[in-house]
Amino acid sequence: MSIQIQLRRGTASEWTTSNPILASGEIGFETDTLKGKVGNGSSTWSSLSYVFISNSFANPMTAVGDIIYGTTSGTATNLAGNTTSTKKFLRQTGTGIISAAPAWDTLVDGDIPTALTGKSYNGLTLTSTTGTFTLTAAKILSVSNTITLTGTDGVSINLGATNGTLGSAAFTATSAYEPAITTLAISKGGTGTQTAPTQYGLIYATSATAYASTAAGASTQVLIGNAAGSPTWTNISGLTVSSASTATTATNLSGTTQYSLPYQSASATTGYVAVGTAGQALVSAGAAAPAWTTLTLENLPDAWVKKSVRVATTTALGGTYANGTAGVGATLTITSTATLDGVTLANGDRILVKDQATTFQNGIYTRTSATVLTRATDADAPGDISSGLVGVDEGTVSGGSVFTTYFKATDTIGTTAIVWSIVVDTSQFGTGISTFLATPSSANLATAVTGETGSGALVFGTSPTVSYLALAAGTATASQAPLKFTSGTNLTTAEAGAVEYDGTVATITPSTNFGRAPIATPIITSGAGTSGITLNTNYALFPTAADTITLPLGTYAVQMSFLLTVTTSTVASVLNMSIRGAGTAVGTFSWNGMGVAGTGTSTASAPTQYSAVQQTAVATAITIAPTSATNPRTYFVTGTGILRITTAGTIIPAYQFAATLTSGTVTFGTDNYLMITPLSSSGTAVSTGAWA
Repeated sequence: MSIQIQLRRGTASEWTTSNPILASGEIGFETDTLKGKVGNGSSTWSSLSYVFISNSFANPMTAVGDIIYGTTSGTATNLAGNTTSTKKFLRQTGTGIISAAPAWDTLVDGDIPTALTGKSYNGLTLTSTTGTFTLTAAKILSVSNTITLTGTDGVSINLGATNGTLGSAAFTATSAYEPAITTLAISKGGTGTQTAPTQYGLIYATSATAYASTAAGASTQVLIGNAAGSPTWTNISGLTVSSASTATTATNLSGTTQYSLPYQSASATTGYVAVGTAGQALVSAGAAAPAWTTLTLENLPDAWVKKSVRVATTTALGGTYANGTAGVGATLTITSTATLDGVTLANGDRILVKDQATTFQNGIYTRTSATVLTRATDADAPGDISSGLVGVDEGTVSGGSVFTTYFKATDTIGTTAIVWSIVVDTSQFGTGISTFLATPSSANLATAVTGETGSGALVFGTSPTVSYLALAAGTATASQAPLKFTSGTNLTTAEAGAVEYDGTVATITPSTNFGRAPIATPIITSGAGTSGITLNTNYALFPTAADTITLPLGTYAVQMSFLLTVTTSTVASVLNMSIRGAGTAVGTFSWNGMGVAGTGTSTASAPTQYSAVQQTAVATAITIAPTSATNPRTYFVTGTGILRITTAGTIIPAYQFAATLTSGTVTFGTDNYLMITPLSSSGTAVSTGAWA
């Protein structure tokens, strides 16, 4: 009997509307599109993919080599196979979005990539009339056997411009391309011989087609020609010169004045120096023509006696100084000056500048213009002016005077002070002063000034006494203070009336009953410091610009007072104060003072001694404990102490709280201050006088 199989079917819209779940392996067929799907037992119709189209069941291939491909309508069709004897390839070019039908085609040049990597070829032929095979930089051409270049059309192998190499052993073996060793003729640029020349010998022609070399000659020998033979080295004891003519008279240099001197004015020309005046000397001008010159002290720059200047300054000129090259070409640019010391100036005048506030600017200058002075060429180097002596030709104040300087040849112009002092003629003094200057002694000094009286004068008698001592006013210039002490070692035993300075502390001893008393030179800092509320954190008591104090080894008196106010915090924290804070100094701090904390009722601490410098700030701080957490709350510290620094360093007075003041605010009083007064340069001193 016949069997009829009927598939589950319906139109595409019917399937979409019902969207059933096909059993596993069950086939569903769309009657209008002729497409079908196969169920999996769990996915709905719309979730399944089409697995066949009805007309694809027909075999479109009709011959050997046919290829099936899909059309744009989703049907299958075939591409007939290549039946030609030409080797063809399948070409298919899409639009970038959809594909296109395939077709048989032959390869063209454009189908081969320009760069082929890692490819091997059994035969490679270049057919262009000027064909080349190019290896770019860092590429290698490997050849198992040989490369044959044939033809006359310029066939070549080009290696890259950078470090090209021929890697085949056939190429790297020098025997493959090294020319045979033979004699290179002179006509070809050679020597005509394969024999090496003798070291230190001279090469000469042995014929029109060959060269040879002489042996090395001995010291002092000369090479003598030998007509058509080889030249030889020869010792000579005399020299014979023959000439076609003999000079019988001197040859004059014509075209110039009698007594002028020739000089080389250029590499191939000669010039002449005109006749000089009697007594003049010929002076070089460097790269210019020499000239006859009347010598002055300017021509002797190293002479300690300098050519005189026309005028000298009486006050500072001020201005701007430029040091040139270590003084050479140095200039002083000033306000236009027409006269100095009553003398009308002219360009070229020599001027002694001796009164500048910046003393290294002093020196001997030449007036270049009304506003520019230039160091004189005979006084612009240390050796030119060391221990120099110069006279002044004109001037109301300094005219006729002589000045000297103690500047040394080892000093530096532009750095070392150049101080000019007047040279005193003692013959102008009276007999007594001249005697004292010649033989300094107390008796000769007394004789020189005996009888001198008047305000401020020294009066000498049998027992010399001082009426009074008046000091001149100081200036802002360094080393011009009215009175300046040089540091030294203090007296072993205090002496009444002694004033001493040991480099750190200046003291005066009014009476031996009381000992030395320091001349107060306190260090003072004041103002509001840094606000902070975090526990165990150092906060500076004073402003940043003045919170760090550097102290050398020594003993110091300390006086301090500060007030802090805390608001908006209910935490009753202890406040700790440290004299060193985060500083580096080492020593001890003996404190006697009072600490107060409260909201109106003061709680005073008893006078207590602390060692608060060499320990940690928290462990040895001065502690002030509040009686309650009432707001606002104040912390007040005042007192004095002795600070002994045994290792020099810094102190940064600080405070900190033992507990964080949650949401608290810290403000400083307006009169916070710290005053430190040096008492002794010893960090272990227990006294600075009988009274201490």
